[in-house]
Amino acid sequence: MKITNIEQQKKNKNRMSIYIDNEYAFGLNISICEKYNLKKDMEITEEFVEEVLISEERNKAVNQGLKFLTASQKTEKEVREKLGVLDFEKDIIEYAVGYLKEQRYINDEQYTESFINDQLSFSKDGRRKIRTKLYRKGIDMETIDRVISVIDDNVFVENALSVARKRLKTMTFVDEHERDQKIFRFLFYKGYDFDIVKKAVGIIDEEDSYEN
Repeated sequence: MKITNIEQQKKNKNRMSIYIDNEYAFGLNISICEKYNLKKDMEITEEFVEEVLISEERNKAVNQGLKFLTASQKTEKEVREKLGVLDFEKDIIEYAVGYLKEQRYINDEQYTESFINDQLSFSKDGRRKIRTKLYRKGIDMETIDRVISVIDDNVFVENALSVARKRLKTMTFVDEHERDQKIFRFLFYKGYDFDIVKKAVGIIDEEDSYEN
């Protein structure tokens, strides 16, 4: 077997068309051609072609992973699922994910930290709900607990008070007892732990007593 021609593709300057024994064989990224130093009249074997094509698939998977990660940070699970949808073979996905993790394009711990900060700043969910969201994204519980455990309870109390006070503006109730029950259910639904909810409701009761 011999490479009889190598042509740059017209629609994509980064891809080359490879001809073997005067017939079109396959297209390759220019970086793969350079990696294997492919040249016209180069004698090759079937084993060599297979190795080159595996490298091409790996390169495609890595590039698709990078493209997916460009818009926003993703978890390892999300990248795996995306590459699976694109029909890459399991061993190719393993290679691509391994490379992206090694280069720190995928970093589940960093993702967890960013995600929690966003949740605290915007949706203001409690610990339980944040844990559930992260677990569904494929983050292991050990990582979740390690990152979330360093956040002071007072941060969650302040957030619970913030969302509760906002909710109170549209809430109807006949007395303090009904109000507290509704706030409790609302905060528990938002994923706040019992102790945090209890503190927040207690502070609201104190504020109400002071105002009256």
